[in-house]
Amino acid sequence: MNIRTSISLFLLYLLTVQILPHLSAFAANTNAASFQSHVDQLRLWAGEVGIHIVSLETGHTVFELNSQATFIPASLVKLFTSYAALKSLGPESRFNTSIFALQGPVQGTVRGHLWIKGEGDIFFLLEDASKLATQLKQLGVTTVEGSIFVDNSYFEPASLRVCLDEDCSEAYNPVISGTSLGFNSLEFHVTPGIRPRTPLHVSWTPSGDYVQIRNKGNTGPRRSVPSVSIRSIGPTREGRESFILEGRLALTAQSGIDRRFTVEDPASFFCRSFRAVLRDAGIEVQGTGAGERKVPPHVTVLTSHQSLPLKDLLHGLNRHSNNFMAETLLCTMGAKVFGIPGNMQKGLEVIRQFLKELDIPDDEVQLDNGSGLSRRSRASPRAFSRILQKAYGDPLFGQPLIDSLAVNGQMGTLCRRMSDSPFVIRGKTGTLSNVLGFAGIVSMPGNAAYAVTVILNHVQHLPNAREATDAFL
Repeated sequence: MNIRTSISLFLLYLLTVQILPHLSAFAANTNAASFQSHVDQLRLWAGEVGIHIVSLETGHTVFELNSQATFIPASLVKLFTSYAALKSLGPESRFNTSIFALQGPVQGTVRGHLWIKGEGDIFFLLEDASKLATQLKQLGVTTVEGSIFVDNSYFEPASLRVCLDEDCSEAYNPVISGTSLGFNSLEFHVTPGIRPRTPLHVSWTPSGDYVQIRNKGNTGPRRSVPSVSIRSIGPTREGRESFILEGRLALTAQSGIDRRFTVEDPASFFCRSFRAVLRDAGIEVQGTGAGERKVPPHVTVLTSHQSLPLKDLLHGLNRHSNNFMAETLLCTMGAKVFGIPGNMQKGLEVIRQFLKELDIPDDEVQLDNGSGLSRRSRASPRAFSRILQKAYGDPLFGQPLIDSLAVNGQMGTLCRRMSDSPFVIRGKTGTLSNVLGFAGIVSMPGNAAYAVTVILNHVQHLPNAREATDAFL
């Protein structure tokens, strides 16, 4: 062995045995100190903190804190619902909404009623209803002698409102049904009158006679402070919903204000809104009936609407954390896997079986709905990291889930967060009044990617807790 070889072997020994272990220990200590510093900041604003970080390249856990303990996860639950739906229904799955009649039109007239039945479409909007009306017009329909009814038997119960803390009145409390229109919600637009002391002007979308409103609002002077309120006082005997508009809006507030409500009676809401859509398309509906009624046997399908593929619909569900879409998808999944009618229990069983396939212990996930709008649902940070880890290596079913997530500084619930970060952060956020969560994938182009889950419970100040979470990410 010559001198040069001996020196090389000695240097290699120093590097591998003496230097690298110390460097690794130094890096580990530095990372640990950095993590601990951020954890201390999170604990300033939250009574309970759970964290799990796993390398998506190696599968090794990088950092964890209470990772197997269960927390209230809020909207992070939508990750479970979405991935289970992709696996059980397929990314290309679509949902139908059909119009039935006793027979086809005769000389432009449909004799008898129209029935509309959906199969749990999570994204049937007003423009889709307009497309159905156009299709009827193209069939030559000009008159419907009967009324319009909705068949909501695809779910059981036919409609269900999801509440939080015994409060069901907020716009984020969805009313789900097998046949729905625009998330079963309507939006009021209020503008000032032509001069002070004149009534406010109010309109709503979709139009139709579902709304019965008592307008007690008035137009105030130019500098008056807006004090507009709209509240529902419940359904009427005729199947409409009564609202009261009160307060004042300045004459100069020409842009007006908007208020969104979930409706009490989704079947009547759909029927009365669709009658207005048909009218705009040049089709007269002579009957005045509206509401829920099952499609009778031996009917004819006049036309149908098919939704976008599930993989595309999930963008709205996860990026914007849409509770209606999540809860409807949960029941639709239950119907398609375990049979009609779908319900929450069937959908939750689909999720339970899916999580079992991923070796996620039952005691780390307990759910009571599909959106996370609950304080009874519990899940561990490790369970969410496991979902993300599986999705990352699953191009067929997992990639659509990842594609549906919000992106820092770009889109969804992260569009105004961490915009100056050098990392690409795709994730699902969750928020309740004292809960804050994040589960997603953090990466830098050309470098390693990590599944990161942070859940905070007993949060004392949401803005500060969110800022500390962003700093941690």
